[in-house]
Amino acid sequence: MKYKTVRIPVPEKDKRELQWVYFILSDEIKRKSHQHSYSAGYKSVERRVKIGMSQKEEGVIKRFNSIRSDSPSELYMLGYMPAYEKDWHQYLKTYRIKGEWFTYEPIKEIIMSIKLKVPEEILNKFREDYVYSFRPKNASYTSNKPGPEWDEYFREEKRMKNIFSLTKEYRRSIFNEDLFSDPYEDPHWSAEREKQDYNFITEHSDKIVKMLNVFNFGEPFIGDMPNGKVVITESKTTKLDILDNVIHPKEIYYRTGTYGVGLSVRSAHKLYEIFEGYMRTRKRRRSNFKYKSKLNGEFAKKNYTPKEIDLLERKEMFEEELYDINKELGIIYFNNDTQQWVNKEKQKMLARYEEGRENEFR
Repeated sequence: MKYKTVRIPVPEKDKRELQWVYFILSDEIKRKSHQHSYSAGYKSVERRVKIGMSQKEEGVIKRFNSIRSDSPSELYMLGYMPAYEKDWHQYLKTYRIKGEWFTYEPIKEIIMSIKLKVPEEILNKFREDYVYSFRPKNASYTSNKPGPEWDEYFREEKRMKNIFSLTKEYRRSIFNEDLFSDPYEDPHWSAEREKQDYNFITEHSDKIVKMLNVFNFGEPFIGDMPNGKVVITESKTTKLDILDNVIHPKEIYYRTGTYGVGLSVRSAHKLYEIFEGYMRTRKRRRSNFKYKSKLNGEFAKKNYTPKEIDLLERKEMFEEELYDINKELGIIYFNNDTQQWVNKEKQKMLARYEEGRENEFR
């Protein structure tokens, strides 16, 4: 995709060797304390997720089969993605149980929003079992003329030939709930998402970068980022931003630190809207605002371009915010003797100026 109005994307230069990070779901089985029968005393009380990695894509299914053969509990392969294991352990460190195992419930929405690829071997086995479940019981079948009781079976058999439908059904069977954020819900998801990202980027990129830099989102002296500047780049792998929104491969994001740290365009856009709304509510003299009020609307159109009006409006918002900060710090205070607001910094500057003038005449 070409980005016409902004200087992006900056190529991501992460020199780490690409990994295939996989997610394995485990139904942890524990025994009730008051039960002694193995058949009746066990129940599923906790679901856990293992986040591991393979250096090769074909190694993912081998790792899963090896782990499953030694596991006392039921395991499910959620899928895998191009990423870095260390980054994802860092993203979710709050929910780590031990080693590569993490608590499932707090992070399930994050996992459900990742566009994970499921190994072909697992999907084929699921397709076979799933379609077979629609086979009518005690129903005869001839290749020439199957009865109407077979209609649902053939309908699902046809639907499961579509990789998006198959993957979605597989994920639904594991998560055991509606996929409210399933990226496989629409086969055209990535194209539509890319279009939305492009619109956000081209419309607000400069403002968002300035806002993030003002609030020191960029970490100083990290990698090839001098002075902690926020840069817009295209992700090579799957990432999680600081607001727990997933950044997919080839998506644009605002990089604020090392290659695993940043904000998706959706998160950055939301932050910008919140920031802009906050600044507007902080205005003390809204009725006297010069550049966009109804009273001065025609004057503004004649004397300023739309871009100049926007810049002047933001300038006034920042100036009024700074005025309130100076009052809270005591730099600006009310002098009861003169019944006026006084700025200490301006007083000091004026005193230095007058002192310099006196020295000239000596």
